[in-house]
Amino acid sequence: MENPISVDIINSIQESRCSTLSQPSHSNFAISGLPWHIRTNNQGILSIQEMEFLENHLQLVELMAFEEIEIQLTVHSPNVFLVIVMEGFFKYYHNDMLSFYGMGNCMYMAYIPQTILHLKANKGKHSILVLALEKNWLQPAPRPYPQISSLPAALASNSSEIIMLPMCAVKEPAKTLWTSMLRVRTNLMVHQIKLGNNIVQLIEYYHEQLQQGKILKKQLHVETANTIFEYIHTNLFIDSKLTLENMAYDIGISVWKLREYSDLLLGQSIHKYVRDLRMLNAKWLLETSNFPVGKIAIMTGYSNLPYFYQTFRQYFEVSPNLYRKTIRKKI
Repeated sequence: MENPISVDIINSIQESRCSTLSQPSHSNFAISGLPWHIRTNNQGILSIQEMEFLENHLQLVELMAFEEIEIQLTVHSPNVFLVIVMEGFFKYYHNDMLSFYGMGNCMYMAYIPQTILHLKANKGKHSILVLALEKNWLQPAPRPYPQISSLPAALASNSSEIIMLPMCAVKEPAKTLWTSMLRVRTNLMVHQIKLGNNIVQLIEYYHEQLQQGKILKKQLHVETANTIFEYIHTNLFIDSKLTLENMAYDIGISVWKLREYSDLLLGQSIHKYVRDLRMLNAKWLLETSNFPVGKIAIMTGYSNLPYFYQTFRQYFEVSPNLYRKTIRKKI
């Protein structure tokens, strides 16, 4: 399958390619053995890894946005897509209208004709795995998978309408399946067969969720999801601000509801999500700046320096000072 979809930052000013060993600092869902294609502008960094297997096409897209950013998706030919949003929150616009949205720890399937979509993402980290399915894989779908039969039907008729099926939470065993898809094995044929088997199991899992009514539609409104995401990233580096109590009070919801929404939106607790983002930012500052470690701790939201050292060591299994020395020796 030729690349069915291309992804780019609007007004990107630089494009580069990293080797299979030079993992970008913002990437934490890397597919081992594949190079990164990187596009940047003043608003963010976008990296893409992609591969073809058994006439399907897989793309891993990771975005670090420094502020609200707009991404253009060009769908070159009609396709059925299986999409897993690992983290973050995307709003999809078509003809300047909000068409649908995707949020972290969720999956969905969609038919998209040849068209251009615009994705808007707020400040923060966003990661999405996109699988374009070869049409012959979907020919028998109406019988074993009646809940998704509208997708191959739209593809067969070359429909001009976007069809977006409901989002479902990514839970076990689906989470294990997509995680295993990020590992490239040395035997290419074995790896492709394994990927194909994983896709079938993910489709079966998704279909079961639809049959059982386990969908996320209307559980979290787009406005609420947007507010939570914006609040976190506005206050990301303010140590005293990001408590559940402060956040729930400022947003105007209960603490227990905030916990429930964070599981839906982020796929983990707010504490772990904030820690991950702060650690990635600290790592990037250690690599690219000459700021003292104490200043980097404050810049990334840690007013307690010993706690910053402890968290960094637990996260990267090395101290901040030693990490900086190791990186600079490689340079």
